[in-house]
Amino acid sequence: MQKASILQVYGRSQVGFTLIELLIVVAIVGVLAAVGIPQYQNYIDRSNASAAFSEASSFRAPIEASLLDVDALEGDALAEGDLEDIFGSPDSVSISEVTDDGGVSVTSKKGKGSVTLSRTTEGEWRCSHDFDKVSLDNCDNP
Repeated sequence: MQKASILQVYGRSQVGFTLIELLIVVAIVGVLAAVGIPQYQNYIDRSNASAAFSEASSFRAPIEASLLDVDALEGDALAEGDLEDIFGSPDSVSISEVTDDGGVSVTSKKGKGSVTLSRTTEGEWRCSHDFDKVSLDNCDNP
């Protein structure tokens, strides 16, 4: 007895995917995108906040050294507010003018927010940021 092939029994061959199979795949991809895109945006925000904090923090030691050794700077650069030129800060960082009592602030902007490190007159550094839904260690979100 001869065995009949599947093509002979059903009379046709299946060449591609059915419409319902394609719709199921599209629905799965849509659900994954709906979950993945907001999570990726949160990742980008956290990354920008961390980068801004690191960038602003890198100016603390040079500023402290400059405040302790004013004679090392040419002329009265601290009073003139030329710290950005002295330290060669990038465009994303702004350094405020040093006050008479030693107060200064460094602001780094990344993406949709910024991190500001402020030196108090007592020599203590305080941090604040305005990134939404992001928490940084040792940095307050007002």
